Amino acid sequence: MKNLFAFIIIMSISLQIAVAQINTYKKIGSDEVGSIKIVYKRIFKDSIQNYPLFYYEKAEGEYISLVEAIVNGILKSGVTAYRAHINDCSEEFKIILTEEEVMESLGEYRYYQHTAYDNTGNITDSVLIETPYNPAAITSFLVKEAWLYDFYGSLIDKRLVGICPVRKYYREDDIDKTEPRYRKVCWIYYSELQPILSNKKH
Repeated sequence: MKNLFAFIIIMSISLQIAVAQINTYKKIGSDEVGSIKIVYKRIFKDSIQNYPLFYYEKAEGEYISLVEAIVNGILKSGVTAYRAHINDCSEEFKIILTEEEVMESLGEYRYYQHTAYDNTGNITDSVLIETPYNPAAITSFLVKEAWLYDFYGSLIDKRLVGICPVRKYYREDDIDKTEPRYRKVCWIYYSELQPILSNKKH
């Protein structure tokens, strides 16, 4: 593509994405594209128009959240998760995460607590402590889009590139939960996730 450039802009806005409708894109030749702008948007859970994105009906009377669909895709359908860097956008979609790393980013922890010792101090019994992740802790999503422009500067199409869940959490010493913190879980290519979403009923 000629005159190719990337411009990154961060927008914290409320936006509704009708995932079920983003199944196919019109075919655009490389000779039609003059430039590409990369745009990041943040979608918040507390906006009522975004509710269908966070919770949608996959079967009659049965609902699933988008983050659950993402986790199922990673654990059961081979969807690849990539490390979400804090500030460096140039490192996105480079480092692949293991399933364990994804679940830890989601807030799921597993460890053994020692419960019994013999007279010499050796461990004789342990209990597995499991803290499952909470889908409700995902309070927003980052969305990465590619905006395609022709050689005259007119927008000809928008392509959804990737989705990144953002988890809200609190430090252990923040007993009153007055200082929420946020962690980007991982980046997922929409092209890998789309076949899973297209099989759901929205």
